[in-house]
Amino acid sequence: MLSNIASLQLRGGNFDNETNLELFPNNNSSNNKYIKSVVIFGRNGAGKSTISRAFSKISGQSETSILKTNLYDHNQEKIELSDKEKQNIFIFNEDFVDRNIKTKQSGLNTIVILGEQVKIDNQIEEVKQQIDNLRKKGTKQRELCGKYNDKKNNLSPGYFKDRIDAALRGKDSWAERSSDIESKPGKRRKNNAPVRQDTYKRFISLNPPMSRNKLLKYYFDLLDQKRKIEAGNARIESSVPSISQNDIYLNYSDKFVEQLLAKKIEKPILSNREKRLLKLLKEKGLPELINRKKLFENAEVKTCPLCFQDIASEYRYNLIKDIETILNKEVEVHQNSLKKFVINTIDIDFDGELSKLTGYKTCLFLLDKLNREVNYVNQIINKKISDPYKPVINTKISIADIAQKLKTSMSKLENERTEFNKQASDTDKIVKELKEINDQIAYYDIDIFYRNFVKATEDKKAADNALDNYLKEYKNLSNQLSNLESQKRNTKIAADSMNSYLNYIFCSDDRMHIQVSDDNEYKLLSRNERVTPEQISEGERNILGLCYFFTQIFANKNINTAYATENLIVIDNPISSFDQENKVGIISFLKFQLTHFLNGNEKSRTIILSHDIQVVFDLNKMLEEVNMKSKSWISKYYQLSDNQLFNFGVKKFDNYNFYLKSIYEFGFENNNEFEPVIGNMMRQVLEAFATFKYQKGIEEITNDDEILNLLDVKYRTYFYDLMYRLVLNGDSHLEDNVRDLQDINFFATKSPEEKQRIAKDVLCLIYLLDELHFKKRAQNTGIIKLQKIKEHCGKIRNRSLPS
Repeated sequence: MLSNIASLQLRGGNFDNETNLELFPNNNSSNNKYIKSVVIFGRNGAGKSTISRAFSKISGQSETSILKTNLYDHNQEKIELSDKEKQNIFIFNEDFVDRNIKTKQSGLNTIVILGEQVKIDNQIEEVKQQIDNLRKKGTKQRELCGKYNDKKNNLSPGYFKDRIDAALRGKDSWAERSSDIESKPGKRRKNNAPVRQDTYKRFISLNPPMSRNKLLKYYFDLLDQKRKIEAGNARIESSVPSISQNDIYLNYSDKFVEQLLAKKIEKPILSNREKRLLKLLKEKGLPELINRKKLFENAEVKTCPLCFQDIASEYRYNLIKDIETILNKEVEVHQNSLKKFVINTIDIDFDGELSKLTGYKTCLFLLDKLNREVNYVNQIINKKISDPYKPVINTKISIADIAQKLKTSMSKLENERTEFNKQASDTDKIVKELKEINDQIAYYDIDIFYRNFVKATEDKKAADNALDNYLKEYKNLSNQLSNLESQKRNTKIAADSMNSYLNYIFCSDDRMHIQVSDDNEYKLLSRNERVTPEQISEGERNILGLCYFFTQIFANKNINTAYATENLIVIDNPISSFDQENKVGIISFLKFQLTHFLNGNEKSRTIILSHDIQVVFDLNKMLEEVNMKSKSWISKYYQLSDNQLFNFGVKKFDNYNFYLKSIYEFGFENNNEFEPVIGNMMRQVLEAFATFKYQKGIEEITNDDEILNLLDVKYRTYFYDLMYRLVLNGDSHLEDNVRDLQDINFFATKSPEEKQRIAKDVLCLIYLLDELHFKKRAQNTGIIKLQKIKEHCGKIRNRSLPS
């Protein structure tokens, strides 16, 4: 529980070593009241902010300067807080203000950005800056990409690709040489060889064995040789077809067919009964005729199943013979044999280029002869099939013989073609070599362009990728910005509460006011007028932060529930050096809030840290008033020095005695602890003395003759001059502002040595005006040595001008 906290252990920030600070000790006094509030006084740099940051780290905030921090109870047992308890620790310090309060210009208005909006707004500003930087980079990158895409720019791959193509297409180029290589004698090709988009690729990986000049000489020598060879020769590319694919002609059985044609088959003479059997065969088919033959061949069958007459032996024999005559297969077999030798003519396509060869006509003649022989044989066979009983004799068939002759002639023709082409074979080799040399020359022609093309292509790709990345990143950042702006618009604060707190502190309805616009912007007005961010003082910004701090405590809570919840509130420097004119309002506001918090829950606690001793005294009075009704708890006061907490007995002396003691230590003992505020202390001491002793202001005590007459004449001029210089003309303070006792800049421009001398002078002035008063006060401090005061008075006397 938060109420169990007794001490804080920390390391980091101003605390180089691990340090234990007892904040809420056991109260051993007789009243047995527990400690609910702690006030820590310490000069700037003493470590107050480090303590507040340690609690901030405990609450869950990221505090990189705090290396270690723990809480312990009165039994020195480590306290492990739950997440809910951590959420009830609230820290107000400079970091909170920086983190949660931001003002910026929006048109003619000052926009105040609070809390989560600050974080979002910072992210928005960061993203906008990134977008702006990216836009500038993208513009430059787009310009660069434009150069890479402009074929007229020597950064562009297209620029060098055009140079490559021009080198391949132009006069004395690869394309022209290619055309020369392919040209026939006396007839040059009309157009050069085409240069396609990828033609250059066939050259880039070559490794020419000699220089370009040597390659050119070799090329022209070979080209001349080729032209001489081509002067009277032309190559026949198409080969002679092969007849081996047509084995039916080569394997044709000439003699066997002659025998089939000459075969004689007897033609039977049919009786009436045979004619009837033949009719039966035609009508009912061969199986029926065979079945009847088997029936009559069976000797046991005595009666005809068809006519029911007895079957005589002679009849049986003659009937079987007649059936066998009808069933003779010889004619059918003969006809089928003949049909197998009916073949189609052969079709062979001889290329016209072959007509240059002498064997060409022989092949055509034999082809024609073969086809005529095939037609002739087919005609005879068909005739024999039609009349199988009539033999064909004295017929000479020569299909296989002619086919063999054709095959031989075609083979000779192919050999002739081969021989014919041998004369051109050397030209092919030359053409092949010419093409290789031409490619190697082209390698040199495009080499420098290609290398630049490759580099430009790589650079273009890198530039395009970079632009794509910029565009993707720009899109992502734009989406991110849109989301953040949407979040910011949807983030709301309790503006009514903020305004009520501001009115309370400034005791005015219009001194500072937050106006919520339709687009959820929080416009800051002062006296109902627009202000610029520069017109918002540090003190006003601090007040905005303090108001927002308490607004955040009540966020998403019922106000009574928030007061009734156990809380630990840590407030570091609630009144800054810039808040002096609003000190009363801030103290009153703190009194209002702490009254509700400390009395709303008996276990709630507060820790307040300040560098201003006057604020400590004011807090003492304020906390006494907060506890006026309850009187069940007490406040504890510490002074933080040398990384330790010392009891600060705020009740043992009043402000006047404390200031006298501090002025003495500063002036006579070189204690610089209060050097930043020593001028303010001196002014307040003089004001208090003058007011309560003489009912005068400090500017009047050395102008009043009755008061001056209390001084020895040797001192009058000196102190008159001192007060004139300090009060009326010193440090740009106007006389109208002299009564403002909280002006911490009093003597701000004086050197430390001057301040020490003035501190001694002020103490001497009070001593000389009322020695008894000063002696009594000096005794109460337990520090001030009257002898040192007297010695300095003697020095003043010796420095005085003659009267």
